[in-house]
Amino acid sequence: MKAMLDKGVKITSYNVSDPEMIVTSGNSQYTVVPTVIEMTFPQFKIRANSYLLGISDDSGKTWKFIDGSSMANPESQKLFLLNLPADFKLPPKQQPEIIRNK
Repeated sequence: MKAMLDKGVKITSYNVSDPEMIVTSGNSQYTVVPTVIEMTFPQFKIRANSYLLGISDDSGKTWKFIDGSSMANPESQKLFLLNLPADFKLPPKQQPEIIRNK
């Protein structure tokens, strides 16, 4: 964080929305939690929509979360999410919005 701040990069907001529907497969549950992060740089600002993938292996008592940006590659999905139900579709990766400073 200090290195980012020294370069003039700041995280100005990180918003987490309510989880989307929960899908159950055996004792595991899965959900998508939409997120929006805003960062400022010296010449511009970035707003990026993404998500957290929530996984519970104890019927929803505890949850672990994976950042959605790491799940954009189908090979990563297969490697990390072996038990993800076939009909559970992850959101597509979105390009960040870049806003130039005036």
